Amino acid sequence: MRKERLKLVIVFVLVAMSALLALAGPFIVGMSIDRFIATGEVNGFVWMLGLLLIVYLFHSLTVWLQQFVMIGISQRTVYRLRSQLFDHLLQLPIRFFDRSEQGDLMSRVNNDIENVSNTLNSSVIQVFTSVITLLGIVIVMLYLSPILTLVAMLVVPMMFFGIRWITKRTRVLFKEQQSHLGELNGYSEEAISAHSITKMFSQEDQMIERFQEKNATLRETGFWAQVYSG
Repeated sequence: MRKERLKLVIVFVLVAMSALLALAGPFIVGMSIDRFIATGEVNGFVWMLGLLLIVYLFHSLTVWLQQFVMIGISQRTVYRLRSQLFDHLLQLPIRFFDRSEQGDLMSRVNNDIENVSNTLNSSVIQVFTSVITLLGIVIVMLYLSPILTLVAMLVVPMMFFGIRWITKRTRVLFKEQQSHLGELNGYSEEAISAHSITKMFSQEDQMIERFQEKNATLRETGFWAQVYSG
């Protein structure tokens, strides 16, 4: 990610702009209602509509630009990560592959790397946007009513501890999910490669039963991981 620092700064600036523009929209609407609709000033209201249109157009543009830049960052980062991981695997001794399941290794090379890509594509922007939007909302609330803002902030500690507990639980569940996914991939690969032996000894039912058990475990873990992560 060091090679992408400048582009990350650009993304952060674009996120800040989009968040501020998103907050400006409702503020302009409220101002239009108070100053022009209530008083019947048509010309001022038309100007505010034009301003609102410009704000939302720029907001859409900044959102598109930040996603465009972030997708480029994530794809280049994942490309380098895949290359480094593949080079590292080729340097490992044979005994490492003897004690590791090939399906689990394939899961780490493909699925885990893809998860990194998805995280960079969406989560980074969401975190930046959430932080800036929250700061903007607090500033606007303080401007409108400092007392009500302080009252509303009383629930922040409870939210913090709740989110912290959910985050810890989600981290554990996603680790379990990836582990079970690796086991399922490894078992599937072994079952397919040894299909002739399975047929020879009529072990199809046992193989299907074991697969269903692993599949059910993965389904249950994945379900709760998604539930806790929202």
